[in-house]
Amino acid sequence: MNRARRDGLYLLLIGSVMLLVRCAALGSVSPDPMNDFIAIYNPSKCLIQHCDPYNEGEVLRIYQASGIEYQRQTVTDRVNVTRFIYPPTVFSFTVPFAILPWGPASMLWMMLTVGSLIFASFLAWNLGADYAPIVSGVLIGFLLANSELLIVIGNPSGVVISLCVVAVWCFLQERFVPAGILFLAIGLAVKPQAVGLIWLYFLLA
Repeated sequence: MNRARRDGLYLLLIGSVMLLVRCAALGSVSPDPMNDFIAIYNPSKCLIQHCDPYNEGEVLRIYQASGIEYQRQTVTDRVNVTRFIYPPTVFSFTVPFAILPWGPASMLWMMLTVGSLIFASFLAWNLGADYAPIVSGVLIGFLLANSELLIVIGNPSGVVISLCVVAVWCFLQERFVPAGILFLAIGLAVKPQAVGLIWLYFLLA
């Protein structure tokens, strides 16, 4: 590893550390942590209990029984966590989390988001390091350092986009291609609007 690649990797590591520090700081003061994860967790739990995840009343019943309702939550926030807007294919990924109690499920989701985001950032840097290792390190490190909100609110985009980046690396490097196909399929199942154009590019290419 030459000096430029090493410096670029250091910048990426600094961004990763800043991400973890800012997550810890923001998570301790956020009035509604993991709010976006709640919006997929309770409908998935509703499906497990054989009720309609697209029925706001039934999801609200599950939500109120879960014991995770926040006191400072507004009416709008409550609507956001009971109105399920994802396609039915998302349940293939979220139901395993809904089987778990809220505490372990939210912790596992947060760890998955952090881990996948940092891992995908390293692979993205790896793709650009042969051309501009320091610039790639600066840009990706800056992106990581400012992605704490994805972690704190538990937005599925953090996992979906990370899996998409890993899939792109697999395809471009022609390594672990079956894993890349699986990750891209998960991304399409959860958020097709975020991954669909990437899938279309590789389909046409």
